[in-house]
Amino acid sequence: MMKKLLTVALVLIGFYAQAQERTTVFERFTNQHAIGIGVTGYLPSGNVFKTGYGASVKSEWPIAQDLSITGTVGIAQFNYKRIFNEELQPTKAATFVPITVGAKYFLGEELYFEGNFGGGFASGYPRKDGFFTVELSAGYQWKLSKTGSLDTSVGYLNWGNNDNLKVVAFKVAYRVQWF
Repeated sequence: MMKKLLTVALVLIGFYAQAQERTTVFERFTNQHAIGIGVTGYLPSGNVFKTGYGASVKSEWPIAQDLSITGTVGIAQFNYKRIFNEELQPTKAATFVPITVGAKYFLGEELYFEGNFGGGFASGYPRKDGFFTVELSAGYQWKLSKTGSLDTSVGYLNWGNNDNLKVVAFKVAYRVQWF
């Protein structure tokens, strides 16, 4: 008797259950270029800088179901700790301009991992030549409208050649699709 009730219950659940359609990132953004403008807060490791902040512009091009190619340009300013301010007068901060390309891979509809590499240049920093950069991050996108979303991420950045600047970055950006 119990087996028959269980079988009937499973059949009824099967009739009434509806499959949930998964909208992939590629379906949402197929042939649609997206651009994001955001702000970043930095927590550097080591003993030279206190904190940092910056802004960036990112462009995305979907190339596969859950994969996009990205291009980013930004500006970041790091404040020296007080002891270094006294030694480096009148420089109170170092400014970095990273330029990167990378890939953004979605795990589901909103959660993603991103990796970038590139280069850039600095001012107000003892090494004024260019630097190499590697960035790894995880993020989440909240859809706000048909074409706009809030993009938040946390990542690890390694900027430099020999005297690397390693930081944890917290980013918030508004992302909008076009064409």
